[in-house]
Amino acid sequence: MKIKLILFIAIITVVVCGCSKNKTDNKLQNEFRALNADMTNEKGPFEMQASKSNGSVVIKNKTYNYSISRTPDSSLAKVSNERNEQFIDNKITLHITCNGSNVFNKAFVKSDFSNYVEASFLKKSILEGLVYNKVAGNNILFAASVCYPQTDLYIPLTISISTDGKMSISRNDNLEDLYEAEGVE
Repeated sequence: MKIKLILFIAIITVVVCGCSKNKTDNKLQNEFRALNADMTNEKGPFEMQASKSNGSVVIKNKTYNYSISRTPDSSLAKVSNERNEQFIDNKITLHITCNGSNVFNKAFVKSDFSNYVEASFLKKSILEGLVYNKVAGNNILFAASVCYPQTDLYIPLTISISTDGKMSISRNDNLEDLYEAEGVE
């Protein structure tokens, strides 16, 4: 029953987002699509390509540099879809520094989000991606997604890292917050 509810919500979300003007231009949505675009290995198990991105933000006149690295990790449990295709899950490392000092460094796997995503969804999903979103006060916000492989069905999450390296995670059920963050209406 929970899966039907999740699928229903996901379908409604995709329809609403698809029907709203300019929604497809949203930076975060496009970045997640790019991350999920290329699965390698023609016969499986399938895996996403490794990727790396870097950036920086300024908070109270201090520059914080971040690095995001996604790597398929064959040591993690493989995920199977309804066609019995197997997928290798990902590990995503987020590293933040300020003035050469480490502020935050963590390798995320999908189990890190088990308090925010239903177990039945986690069982059939992979950790798809993590991208910079915005600065909010003294926090750097990143958008993360756990998804069914090669589909648009995903759970959006927000990872907040404070300037002193404290982390909090929340589930972002209101996708409008993501669009408003980018100025899309």
